[in-house]
Amino acid sequence: MAILDFKRPKILEMIESAAVNREETANAGEHTYSLAQPVWHVLVMSVFTFAAYLPYWFYKTWRDLRSQARQDSSPPEALAKFASCRPFLRALTVVIPVFNLLAIASLFRDIALLYPDQDSPIRSGSMQIGLVFALLMTAFWFLGRADGPCFLLFNLVAVPVAAAQYLLNRFWRSRESADALVRHAFSPLEIIVIIIGALYLGLVVTGFSVISP
Repeated sequence: MAILDFKRPKILEMIESAAVNREETANAGEHTYSLAQPVWHVLVMSVFTFAAYLPYWFYKTWRDLRSQARQDSSPPEALAKFASCRPFLRALTVVIPVFNLLAIASLFRDIALLYPDQDSPIRSGSMQIGLVFALLMTAFWFLGRADGPCFLLFNLVAVPVAAAQYLLNRFWRSRESADALVRHAFSPLEIIVIIIGALYLGLVVTGFSVISP
């Protein structure tokens, strides 16, 4: 009796082959993304939101540090203290007078303590860095009370935050794998916010130029 040779349909083989190729492509496209944020991102988002972005930055920073502290089996002392923090509640203190100075100075000090170079003066001067950065933010914020277009100088409040982000980026890069990707592109929502902020900023500047003698 002849043995029947049943072959699999060609179309089925093509479908399975395509599925395997898609899976291999997806696996090859998977990347680990860094928690580091470009310093210029912070500056752009802060300027075009008139500093409204900064409370979110503080929340995100506390959230990421807490997550890292909980993931590490033996986190350093400067990081371990974040394990029990409540990012949302701490971010609320940023908009409360007096309390915001203490919360901001404390966070900036801790970020300086996380600097990877243990012999760096950044670590030894962490207390001074935290205090100076917090005082600079307060001073720049009061520039918003200036007359005319000079009130826009309050956007300098983003400079100490950007400096803190630089220190924080050094910490993240020391903890993450070398091939972790840093996100440089803005998200669609961030782009919309930047466009709206740029239009509003243009209207403000144009308004002052029109009414000036």
